[in-house]
Amino acid sequence: MRAGRQEVVEGELAAVRNRIGTLGLTDRFTVPGALSSAEVLTELRRAHVYVLPSVDEPFPMSVLEALSVGVPSVVTHSNGLARDIARAAAGRAVDPGPAGVAAAVLDLLDPAANHQASRSARKLAAESFSMDAVLDTLLPIYEGIRGVR
Repeated sequence: MRAGRQEVVEGELAAVRNRIGTLGLTDRFTVPGALSSAEVLTELRRAHVYVLPSVDEPFPMSVLEALSVGVPSVVTHSNGLARDIARAAAGRAVDPGPAGVAAAVLDLLDPAANHQASRSARKLAAESFSMDAVLDTLLPIYEGIRGVR
């Protein structure tokens, strides 16, 4: 727990911490719990790779946040951002399961691969998912709808 902050324990946090302890891995993992928006961005900037191994995630904001600060992301093929990430080489899209995720993470830990994917991640976030990019896409659609009436 951070000084001056009441820790909120939600979801599977307690179970995850317990499992890490049971496996004797407490010296290898930090599980901070709930973070503010500013803390999330600070932690993401420290990361080399962001992994969201969930299946059928339609539009994960956490991946967009990671990409926006240049953190290559590993997602499953059913993730709503998988095609964009793969096409832009901003990370890796993999089949669900530990083998594919582990291979992608190891690949992205190579400094040259990480550097290139990081640059691509920032570019993808800025060109496709920033507020300006979204407005550039939506405004003509809205104007076209308005003109039809």
